[in-house]
Amino acid sequence: MRCGLAVRRLLVVILLGALPPGCVRLLHGGSDAARGERPPDRAAPELRALDRGAPERVRDASAERRSERGPVDLPRDLPPDVAGELGSYAFDFASPDLSAWTQVTNTWSVKNGVLAPGSAGFSEIQIPIVLDRSQGTLQMDARLPALDCRGAKLSLLDAGQSVLHVAIDHCSPTYGGTGATTRFRLGAAKGDAGEQGLPWTGDTSWHTLRVTFANGTYTFLLDGVVREVLPGPARLKASLLALGGWVHLPPGTEYDNVGIGP
Repeated sequence: MRCGLAVRRLLVVILLGALPPGCVRLLHGGSDAARGERPPDRAAPELRALDRGAPERVRDASAERRSERGPVDLPRDLPPDVAGELGSYAFDFASPDLSAWTQVTNTWSVKNGVLAPGSAGFSEIQIPIVLDRSQGTLQMDARLPALDCRGAKLSLLDAGQSVLHVAIDHCSPTYGGTGATTRFRLGAAKGDAGEQGLPWTGDTSWHTLRVTFANGTYTFLLDGVVREVLPGPARLKASLLALGGWVHLPPGTEYDNVGIGP
């Protein structure tokens, strides 16, 4: 009897020795994963390539979004606001069509989503608006592509008179200037009357100029930092919005994301 048992055990050993290692582990209730070994990648080659490529596409899209200047955070094409607030506009210059604008001085065009005059000298472009608000936000993005003598302004006018003017400028001592200043005024005539020029760093980067107003208080911010706070009219009324400024040498100063809203 012992001899028969020994023979059976010998046959089992011989049988196990002839099986592939994976089958032996399965007979013992084990697996590659259970033994801490990584199972082979059985996905089709094209699926593995797609999986590896997906993170790259996500990173590329994120980089594209970061490289873009954010759109103006003001509503587009809104009907009149409730409670008697009137006037919401947003211009991102996605289209090169400037037929709604009046090119007062110089020749203006849109290239790559950016508005700019085409030559040196004083430049201004206007568009009709209907604005009558007791509170809201006015803003634009502007860039001085050269640090010679030039400026970028946004003005609101009513009945031919300036009611609000905000600007950045830079004039090198080479051209008789005193460097870089920001300018903000309410209700003054065109020109520098009533403005307080405050120094700023002056560079060729994009900058956001914003004016918020409510209850007769007007706050000018440059890149989110408060520059000036002025008392003003209880309601801001305007019939024209104007962009422009002096350009000593080409290329022209650039504008984008111009708007008015709640």
